[in-house]
Amino acid sequence: AGKEWSTAADMELARREKEAALAERRVAGLEERLAAEQMRRAAAEEERTSAATAEQSLRLEESAQVERRVQELQQQLASEKAQRAEAEKEYTAAAALQQSLRARDEREAEMRVLELQTQLSVEKAKRAAREKEMIDAVSLERDRAAAAEWALEE
Repeated sequence: AGKEWSTAADMELARREKEAALAERRVAGLEERLAAEQMRRAAAEEERTSAATAEQSLRLEESAQVERRVQELQQQLASEKAQRAEAEKEYTAAAALQQSLRARDEREAEMRVLELQTQLSVEKAKRAAREKEMIDAVSLERDRAAAAEWALEE
């Protein structure tokens, strides 16, 4: 069961890493678009100052549209950054879970090794006791046979 959790945590970790990488790419794209929009806005501002009053009105409207677009892009950028932060937080949590599962698996393996070592020690002690009993029984039989033989010689 521990390995299944570890595998699930590995898959979740990989998924979170993919999400974080995608969020980074989207943020970079939005930053590029934001920079381009800001350059365009600066150009529009320059045209507005040199144009006639009617043209100036038109440029002001365009600038307002660009400003709205810049604000939209800034909101998208903030949203993407928040998503990236959330993905990083989930990645960190998944990594912590994976580490915790590995540590638990290691502790369980160590406990099993200790149990097996204890069982082996007990079995060795039982075997040694049986061997001693057999040796003692053989010695006792030899002593009895020798005593019977000696009694017959007498």
